[in-house]
Amino acid sequence: MSTKRYYWIKLKEDFFNLDAIDWLMSQDNGCEYVVLYQKLCLLAANRDGFLTSKIGDMTVNFDDARISRATGFPKITVQKGMELFEKLGLVSMKNDNELFLPYVHEIVGSEADSASRVRKSRKKKALQCNTDVTNNLLQSDTDIEIDKDIDKEIDIDIEQEKDSQACCRKSSPPPTKYGEFGHVLLTDKQYLSLTQEHGEEKTNDYIRRVDEYCQQHGKGYRDYYLTLKKWIAKDDADSRLKGNTSHSLTKDKPSFDLDEWQRWADSLDPNELGFSDDDMLY
Repeated sequence: MSTKRYYWIKLKEDFFNLDAIDWLMSQDNGCEYVVLYQKLCLLAANRDGFLTSKIGDMTVNFDDARISRATGFPKITVQKGMELFEKLGLVSMKNDNELFLPYVHEIVGSEADSASRVRKSRKKKALQCNTDVTNNLLQSDTDIEIDKDIDKEIDIDIEQEKDSQACCRKSSPPPTKYGEFGHVLLTDKQYLSLTQEHGEEKTNDYIRRVDEYCQQHGKGYRDYYLTLKKWIAKDDADSRLKGNTSHSLTKDKPSFDLDEWQRWADSLDPNELGFSDDDMLY
């Protein structure tokens, strides 16, 4: 069974500032030539940049008539445009005189139909997970259990993550990689904040643990600063629970006084642990 695949072109911000495109725009009917070129890119997107078709064992270039039919431009516009494109290097001949668009590989993206379904399914599951976590938090303010595999983890599309991070970092300095495997990303300000609050030794220890966890499980986090704070807060809360239980409840033997347990639970302040409703929504 054949697999359907979707193709698209992504124009970079400086596309219209490229020397070739800027020159075309300055010509008579230049806008038509630019749109014609973009349509040629779409035609070549799923052909590895070639404007050819297979007829039996032959590979045939798109002629002016076919390009005219496919793009909707008059044949005379196509002829003039192709001449200009060849002079500017936007169209060239490759292999056995096959029409080729060199720039296409830089702007084409694609995705298999199965990958599209998986991505949509993951998004749906993530939304359901967020809803469940939110409902649990509203039901119990004293619940400090943190599910490290479901509540915080997300599947990361590596290429999309790089693109989005590159866009966001234009106005702010890039984060620094921490840990042996370089998974933990923190800005200098975030790292300084953690060391001031928890000390350098403790901060580095948790960076190591998160880094090793990501390496071992092949996972990633959207916000490593918040992840570190929550890991530390959870462990501190567990230590506090053990300490208070040992000191005020167990003494010489375990306590089964529910009132005493309730008084201890009421004394916990979620804000002291660094949590808020906004923090825990995802």
